[in-house]
Amino acid sequence: MELEFVYEVHTDTSVAATVRPVNPIPESVNFDTLETEGALDDVVFEVVDREKGADFYFLHPAVLVFSERVYRSDLATSFEFAGEIVPLKMKGGEKLYLINIVYTLTLLDYEKSKYGEYDELGEPEILKAVYDISQLECVSSLFKIPENASKGHLLYHLRR
Repeated sequence: MELEFVYEVHTDTSVAATVRPVNPIPESVNFDTLETEGALDDVVFEVVDREKGADFYFLHPAVLVFSERVYRSDLATSFEFAGEIVPLKMKGGEKLYLINIVYTLTLLDYEKSKYGEYDELGEPEILKAVYDISQLECVSSLFKIPENASKGHLLYHLRR
């Protein structure tokens, strides 16, 4: 029997360690579905709340920041298919990486999902997302839905 799951990735910053830029991130970077194309090369980042150290860190809802341990694991292979992996310049010398997820799938079941107001970018606030997983063809994948890609509706699909 084959089971399929779509997980929504949320970040609880009361639990998760955070990473913040020491100098500003260029305005051209909004972590939508476009690659950063080197725009983060000169940005230095630092870890906040070191006592919460973990393998994943919060920077922005549309990206995942992760440790060297994750980068060297099998999980990184899924990340490579999902988008652009950027090594971050860290104040303090840690080795952290950012995945800017550029892979999108149109899986939202528009009729069954519930929406709020549209923002200035024309993206709807998704109050309750319902996914049509019958359209998935991959075994597993990390992706965004295009309806609000820059807000970080990150999803992970797993077929067992």
